[in-house]
Amino acid sequence: MNSYEMVQVSQKLIQYLNTDLKEHGLYISITNTRGTIIACSLTDRIGKFCEPALQAISQKKNIELHPYDTTRYSTPYEGIYIPLFHLQTLIGTLVLEGDFEQAKSLSSMCSLTANAFFEMEFYKEAYWGKLDQRNIFTKILLYCEDDPFPSEVHHITEKFGIDTNMVRIPILFILRYNELSEEKLINEFKKNPSHTNQDIICITRGQNAVIFKALSVDPTEAIKQYRNIIDTYINNARLLNINNGQSFICTIGSLQDNMLNYHKAFQHTLWVCNHCADVTCEHETKTYYFYDFIFEYIQNQVNMDETSIIFNVFSEALHNKEWHSFVHNMGTLLKNNMNVSTSAKELYLHRNTLINWINRYKDLFGIDPINDSAGREFTQQLFYFYTHTLSSDSY
Repeated sequence: MNSYEMVQVSQKLIQYLNTDLKEHGLYISITNTRGTIIACSLTDRIGKFCEPALQAISQKKNIELHPYDTTRYSTPYEGIYIPLFHLQTLIGTLVLEGDFEQAKSLSSMCSLTANAFFEMEFYKEAYWGKLDQRNIFTKILLYCEDDPFPSEVHHITEKFGIDTNMVRIPILFILRYNELSEEKLINEFKKNPSHTNQDIICITRGQNAVIFKALSVDPTEAIKQYRNIIDTYINNARLLNINNGQSFICTIGSLQDNMLNYHKAFQHTLWVCNHCADVTCEHETKTYYFYDFIFEYIQNQVNMDETSIIFNVFSEALHNKEWHSFVHNMGTLLKNNMNVSTSAKELYLHRNTLINWINRYKDLFGIDPINDSAGREFTQQLFYFYTHTLSSDSY
């Protein structure tokens, strides 16, 4: 607590106690550790030096000034001067002046009140200071793209004991019905029996929650275990009051062992949310893993103008009617891992009819999507191109 804040808190304490003490003929003051009055019920005394208060500070004990002792000090008032401590550190004195007997009878009560008052203010300062640091930290993790990170990150990770070598993965909890404050929501997540002190909780600008779930310092172990760990964490979260009793959607981003990449991992959760997740579902909790949509993501990152240049000749080889057939038939085959029999049943086609269609496709483009891995990959790319750039002209 700086000197300005000390003055502000002292003035609040004076206002709190003054009415009752005035009825007993007492004046109340607070001094700093140099014996200077920083707050007083007699405002004209603020800024003046109080010699008995300095003696109480130097001796670290109460100083009682009886009526016959007033000539020994520069003050004309009798009273009691009580050192104030915070965690065994002197922060000033509480001064009760006026009628000595009244001051003595009320000194214990006033001392307890003053110490409790300052303890609360120090606690609030520490609490909000910690909260502000956490807010700064989480906002940097989610939204900062700077390299290197601001110096605050390294200071905060050390302060809170965060292992920066840990492999973590972000879980975005989409909480449409959450009514908890940010602090209460964080405390609710901490009740999860799967939550550890290495998990990092962030609240987004939209008041959703992101948990950077700690997995392991061993990347191999993290890769093996992450789905089981995430599923357990989410199942336990269903029992918490994080969405006002409603189900929620979770999207899981990419594994990271470098905090510089946490921002990108968070972006992966948002991409899944925007492109793959059914965020309108309100009947059950659903989970979507980024790695389940990695092909779609990589495709999405390619500039579509460039894709058009790559496939423009192929697009001319298929007439408009054939585009629809290609998207419908090949989409079904790709979904069924190129299993002809299963796809034919789903398409309500005879198996031989589908084989003939595949053979025409093989002849037309000179590739085999069934038996050749390169041909299958090319077909996936072409299918993506048709569905995302030509569909508006085709249907």
